[in-house]
Parts: sequence; structure tokens; C-alpha cells
Amino acid sequence: MGNNSGKRSLSQSTDDSVIREDENWMKDVDSEANHPNLAPYSNLTAEENDFEPKRRVRASTLSSTVNIDKKKLPTVFKWEGGGKNVFISGSFNSWKKKISMVKSTGDFYAIIDLPEGTHQYKFYVDGQWLCDSKEQKTESDLGTENNIVTVRASDFEVFEALATDSVNSGQNRGTGRHYSKDEVTGSPPGDYSQEVPPRHSSHGFSHSGPPILPPHLLQVILNKEIPVHCEPTLLPEPNHVMLNHLYALSIKESKPDLKKIRKEAKERKRKWKEEKLIKRLEKRKKREETEQINKLEEESKLKKKENCYTVSIALPGSILDNAQSPELRTYLAGQIARSAAIFNVNEIIIFDEVGKAALTTEGTFEGIGKSTKTSNCNIQLARILQYLECPQYLRKNFFPVHEDLKYAGLLNPLDSVHHYRSEDDATYREGVVTKMKVKEDKGSLVDVGLEKLVRIDKQLDPGFRVTVRLDKTTMDNKKPRGVVVSPDEPRELGNLYWGYSVRLAPNLSSVLIKSPYKGGYDLVIGTSDKGDSIDRFEPEENFKHALIVFGGLKGLEASLESDEKLTVGDPRELFEYYVNVCPYQGSRTIRTEEALLIALSAIRPKLAMSKLKLTENSND
Repeated sequence: MGNNSGKRSLSQSTDDSVIREDENWMKDVDSEANHPNLAPYSNLTAEENDFEPKRRVRASTLSSTVNIDKKKLPTVFKWEGGGKNVFISGSFNSWKKKISMVKSTGDFYAIIDLPEGTHQYKFYVDGQWLCDSKEQKTESDLGTENNIVTVRASDFEVFEALATDSVNSGQNRGTGRHYSKDEVTGSPPGDYSQEVPPRHSSHGFSHSGPPILPPHLLQVILNKEIPVHCEPTLLPEPNHVMLNHLYALSIKESKPDLKKIRKEAKERKRKWKEEKLIKRLEKRKKREETEQINKLEEESKLKKKENCYTVSIALPGSILDNAQSPELRTYLAGQIARSAAIFNVNEIIIFDEVGKAALTTEGTFEGIGKSTKTSNCNIQLARILQYLECPQYLRKNFFPVHEDLKYAGLLNPLDSVHHYRSEDDATYREGVVTKMKVKEDKGSLVDVGLEKLVRIDKQLDPGFRVTVRLDKTTMDNKKPRGVVVSPDEPRELGNLYWGYSVRLAPNLSSVLIKSPYKGGYDLVIGTSDKGDSIDRFEPEENFKHALIVFGGLKGLEASLESDEKLTVGDPRELFEYYVNVCPYQGSRTIRTEEALLIALSAIRPKLAMSKLKLTENSND
């Protein structure tokens, strides 16, 4: 286990707790009872050798004071197998003594002076003889297994060379003087003990004074420039240095210039006050500019509110009867929803040509192909339109699994403005009131599609759909704040298209009379192949709510005949404008979903131009 077998020599780094032991420090024990080679054949138990050396011999790895014995060489033994009490014995002491090993960082060490040659050894761990499986092994004459170590003098020649170099380096170049070995070491000569020597020991050694201050201690708080932009009353973090329990704080040129320090501190404080005043003035100016911008925006919003208008469309649910399968019925409803979103339709009215439609979307579609079940067509069309208009993150709250929506997931999304994603920055959002309990005066918590819930200003029942105007200054809070507003506010004040609403009507007369807007529809347009050409259509400029009505398979005439409340015989008398959206058509018939796209693409620009003229006239 010499240097060639992996064991460390005295010069290699070992823990400070590793001590050098030799046979003169051990107590004798019974050789036969504790012999590892005889242990298997003996019933005697070896006891630990507790000892306390009177004095520890000083060891140095590179010092020239170390006199390496030519006959015996220091060899390090290490046991990594654990245990409480570990000893070592071997052929180097004829197996007569167990040498105690010192524990350091979980392992056990011993340094033993050995002569050149190969030696057998073994560890005595907690009353049991063991070998180190990591080291070389051999079989003894008695048939037991032991570790072996080979010690060579050539492995220690480097230490003698280092010691010689240390002595030679002590020559003084100016005087030619050679230092002694004791002077080269830098430490007092002689043996070390636990007793503190007097200041002037018998060896003639005395302390010449404290050590020279290292240069890195000059980088301390009083020798560093403080940035101007920092708070003058707060100093930078000190660069304290602890050196052998000596706290050192250096000052340039032996003493501080207090006058200069005070002057620099006053200058920093003055600059800090100036910067603080400038920031305050900039903040005030920015606030005034923001208030002015908000004032102009409010005026602009009021003007937008005066000039904004709505567009509603009405069509019979019987158009779904043209579809030959549930998948095609769903796809047809998706076409109508996409057309309405593209042309910013605010309301879709589903009416029944027969006049017996239900007024809610509750119910189940029971079949297709029979005209007597058109009411169910109305319900299914209304339900699919509502499903597509609802933002994706709210659908699970308002639309349970239903047969009418079986294929709705395959439809193209509307991708409308109010279908915000979680990472989108928006002033308004659609949300649903959650069931989380809050204090009575703390409003309610709403899910608006963000990672956080938003606290609104009103106490509402769970499951209620609301439009929320977010407070942008609180978006970084744990619970951002918002205000519940009308669904029309994003359109009126924000000039945003905020989706469409769906209304069911039992007949054509209910479409015209029961308007959700105050004052009703002031621009009603009927579509038919018997109407006037769309090219001559010029709407009035001061309208606010426009309604475009489409007929079913049999046209508006069939709806007029089935409505008992209408006494007129010509549908032209019900509308202010009765137009043909596709004159000179090449096909005998135009499907309602096709007429919807054609009419909106032709009428929508005319409505926008009339409002633009109104705005220009008001500005003049």
C-alpha cells in the first residue's frame, strides 16, 4: 500500500486531524489474542488500545526541518469502511500491537514509519479483523487473507529535493548570507505542545509585530467612490475582511480626509435632491398630459356614441331543412355565424315561418326533413349560433353536452375581437362569475380568461355572464380589479365589435315589433328576388338601428301568409326598402346563406358611407 498502490505519502494533502503515530506511542497488547492470522483459531477477544500521547511530534510536508529517515519512510493508511473504533496491525510490528487510527471526515487515518519492502497488514474494526477490498491482497502462511503494501525509497526522493531547494532559496542576494533551516521555515524551532510559550522563549524567538496589511484590504468603504444616483444617506455594502480573527479596515494615506468626505456627501445630497425634484416635475407633467388625453378621448367617445349604429339580421330556422344530415345542418349554422361576425352583425333573429316557434333554446332536436318540426330547427340554429359567439374559455360554463352541439366542435371558430386569448392585452373582457366566496363588500370574482381571477365591484350570482372593463393599473396585483359594464359599451365607447346576440321570434311580426333597442328599428330592409335593384339603394343618414330580413325556401310571402297579426297582402308594405341583392342572377334560386353573404357585402358599405357623410356634415 505504498505510493504505487494508491496510499498517500506524508507530502500529500491530508486532514489536519490526521496525526503521525509510531510504535513508541502505543501500549503493548497480548500478541496471540489479537493476532489477525490467529484470530480465526482463538476464542480470545482483543480490546481497544486507549492511549493519550503526552506530546504530539510536529510534522511538516515541505519544511526543511523534516528529516526523512533513510531506513523508515512515512506511509499513510486509510480505512473507508466505517466503524466506531478502528486499529491497524501488520507484519511491520510482527502483529504484536494494534495502532489506533484517527477519524477525519468519516474515514480513519494512520501514518506509520515503515522500512523499505513489502508488508502485510490488516484492520481491526469494532472487534473484527477486516481487509480493504480496494487494496492489493495476499494469502498468509496460515491461510488468512491480508492486504499488502510496498514501500520504496525512490518514492520519497522528491521531498528531499524540495527541502534542499528551500534551504538554498534562503540566500540573501545583497549580502550573500545563507539562512539556517530554522529561519527558512518561518516558524519557531523545537517541538510543539499544548502550552502557550512566553513572548521571549528559551529559543530566542520573539514576534516582530503584526503582519503587513494585504493589498486587497485597501478596497474598503472609505476608499471607494459612491455613485451619484444612489441615496446619499445609504452607503454601499461594506467589504469587510476577516483575517485570522483580525478585523482590518484600511484608510488611504493613514487618515481620512473628513472635510473632503463631508463635502462630497453634501454634493451627492444636492444632486439627489435635484434629481428627485426633476422626477416630481416630470411626473406632474405626465399626469397633466394624461388627463388632457383622457379628456379628448372622452369627447371622442361621446362623438362615436352619437354616430355608432347597429345592424340586425332576421332569417327563418327552416333553412336547416335544406341540409341532408346533422353534420350539414351544423355546418350551415356555422356559415351563418361566420358571415355575421365578418360583417359586424350585432343581432341575429331566428323566426318561424309557421308561427309556432319556441321562445327559448331549451329542448332537444328530434329529427330532420319534416316541415312540422321547424320549431326544433329554430332551437338548434339558435343554440349553435350562441355556442360559436361565446368565447372558448366560457363555453364549459354555459353549454353542457347536448345533441344539437354534437358536431359544433368541428366548425371554424369566429375568431371575433372579444374572443381574447390569455396573453392578449385588452380593456374589456367577457367573463363568468365564479362560486368563490368573498366578503359582502368585496364584490365578486370573475373568470375572464386570464391566469388570475378579476375582482369586480358588484355582488352577483355565480354563473352570470358579464362584460368587464379592466383596471390596467391593477393587472400585476394578485387579484386585478374590474368594473361590470353594459355589453354595448365596448361598441359605443371602444368602437369594438363585441359579437352578436341571438333572439327567437314566433313569427315575422314579432321580429319587427319586439326590438331590444329603444325606439325600435328605424331602418328596415326586406330582401326578395321581386324587390328593387340593390344598386339604387341609398339609406338615410340619421338611422341608428338597421334590420335586414331574409325569407326562407318560399320567400317572405310565405311568412306573411302564416302570420295572423299581419293584415297586409304585399310584403313590400312592411319594409322601407325592398331590394333584390343579386339582380340578373344566373341561378333560379339563391339559398338563404348565400343571399346573406351577398346582401351584407352590398348593404354594409352603403350603411357605413351614409354615417361617414353624417359625420362630415356635423363637422362642417
